Amino acid sequence: NLTMELALNMESVFFSEDEYVVREGEEGTEMFFIVAGTVEVLMTSSQGNSKRVAVLVEKQYFGETALLMPSGSRQRTASIRTLQFSEFRLLGVTAFLGILT
Repeated sequence: NLTMELALNMESVFFSEDEYVVREGEEGTEMFFIVAGTVEVLMTSSQGNSKRVAVLVEKQYFGETALLMPSGSRQRTASIRTLQFSEFRLLGVTAFLGILT
């Protein structure tokens, strides 16, 4: 079943408080499910300043576009920074595509 395959292909990762999980503009190759902790979503304004646009908590996710776009088109549209120690489940694009085929 699809849910079991996804779960079996996830990796646990941990980040300390005030640590970047992903950065705007970098190539994305995985998505993240928040198991514990809180993160902020930051986007660069037209003036070049970093602006908080959202806060995500456990049971939410981010980075899903990285799994759906073709290689070379997976540029991150926002930065994600932890607001406290956080635990994630990471699903890489290679594992995701392997499950679908």
